[in-house]
Amino acid sequence: MVLKRILPRGVKLGLNISPAHLQADSFRDDMLRFAAALPADHFHVVLEVTERAMIDKEKSMANFAWLHHQGFEIAIDDFGTGHSALIYLERYNFDYLKIDRGFVQAIGTETVTSPVLDAVLTLSRRLKLMTVAEGVETQEQAEWLRGQGVHFLQGYWISRPLSLPGWWLRTMNPRTISQRAKSHL
Repeated sequence: MVLKRILPRGVKLGLNISPAHLQADSFRDDMLRFAAALPADHFHVVLEVTERAMIDKEKSMANFAWLHHQGFEIAIDDFGTGHSALIYLERYNFDYLKIDRGFVQAIGTETVTSPVLDAVLTLSRRLKLMTVAEGVETQEQAEWLRGQGVHFLQGYWISRPLSLPGWWLRTMNPRTISQRAKSHL
């Protein structure tokens, strides 16, 4: 498998799960086939679901419990864009909370979004959720988020989307690593 040669052991692979697939009768069989196709104990899979995916509460809860039992982790993606996000945090056992880019874009502005973002981060800490900030585009945003204890950052400030070979060249080239480290100090 190409990914095993390129990605180091223990890397987390985030995969989006569509609402329809999460609710499909074939979902568990599909996930077992997917897991069997991965090198054993090489990757750690984080399945990303949106609030829309949880239409059927009982089925979603059962599938999430089953996924955890199978060793998958679960992230709620685009948090804050749905109509009842807080109730989902209470009902479902998530491992990660992915903060929607709309909240990140408000960093450095004095809008109503700023205190909401503070509340979301406080809530995630109290629920012991790992946090991922989406849409990080500036150093100011990255520094603020890191200062607030956000665990992972995604966005153009980190990197534009890359092909797998492009990612490999960028992340594994010693000169690129050194340059990137200097620019992020």
